[in-house]
Amino acid sequence: MLLVETPIAIWIVLAAAGAYLGVPWLYMRWLRRRLVRECRVRRCIAITFDDGPCARLTARIRDRLTAAAVPATFLVTGMNLRGNEGLLTQLLRDGHAIGSHGMRHLHHWGSTPWAAMADALDGLTGVSALRGQAVATPCFRPPYGKLNLVSLLAMLWRGVQLVPWTHDGGDARRLVARTPAAMVEALRSSGGGVVLLHDFPRDGLGEDVVIARVDALLALRQEGFRFVRVIDVLQPQRVDRPQVSPVLSRR
Repeated sequence: MLLVETPIAIWIVLAAAGAYLGVPWLYMRWLRRRLVRECRVRRCIAITFDDGPCARLTARIRDRLTAAAVPATFLVTGMNLRGNEGLLTQLLRDGHAIGSHGMRHLHHWGSTPWAAMADALDGLTGVSALRGQAVATPCFRPPYGKLNLVSLLAMLWRGVQLVPWTHDGGDARRLVARTPAAMVEALRSSGGGVVLLHDFPRDGLGEDVVIARVDALLALRQEGFRFVRVIDVLQPQRVDRPQVSPVLSRR
């Protein structure tokens, strides 16, 4: 009886709201499942860093990765770019991938569709302008992993590769932090994955919390895991590989 009496306009609104949030959620879920499958088949791990760059912490991470000859993916927030352009350019030259995490880290479910889309596009523009370095395949991780229908369509229209994660490293929120050992065990159990870490400390968690997780991940090289950039998992045939530094080319 309720279905009959409910005005059709309400059902239209509910359907529109479901598509506005539900379609992007389903798309990101599909991408995440694809990453889980691909990483398991290839027995590979892609380390990704959100929110940076942070001059000190990003440099410390770079030193760790260089010593281990491991590539990673840095998804940067546009408002943190200024003053760190040289560091990011060096990361590109080292063979790491640079993508966007938006300009101001806007939550796409809590912002107007046009503000969220503009924030995503501004962040991509900032990345592409890094000292004239060409970013072969533009990639974007939406803040909090959330998109709305407008921002999803805008990214797909522009050929931007969306980057979810499969394993949260637990380095950003104190109340849900997980130990490095628990993170590593989860990766072992799933046969690899895309790990979310942050190179801009938040919630009172210091730099050493992030570095401890990086060190724990790098130890998995001894167990036969390969380390790759996340774009190499998502687009293994299409991506144009940069000139990799001699250090990283030995991985």
